[in-house]
Amino acid sequence: MAFFAGFPPSVAKMKQKVKLGLDLQGGVHLVLQVVTDDAIRAETDNAIETMRQALSRRQHGFPAIEPLKE
Repeated sequence: MAFFAGFPPSVAKMKQKVKLGLDLQGGVHLVLQVVTDDAIRAETDNAIETMRQALSRRQHGFPAIEPLKE
């Protein structure tokens, strides 16, 4: 059996060559929170403004129905 320099590779060299992903390095923890009161208020304000504009157009003789925007 013949061996040559660097075979088998040392553990130190293997650790240098192996790149661990975040899950194996310790990972990342990310928490997202939604402030529901603010989100509901923003959606309600948007719906009120859309309705206000539709009623204004209807009052001035334009069709009240608008295409749905998302």
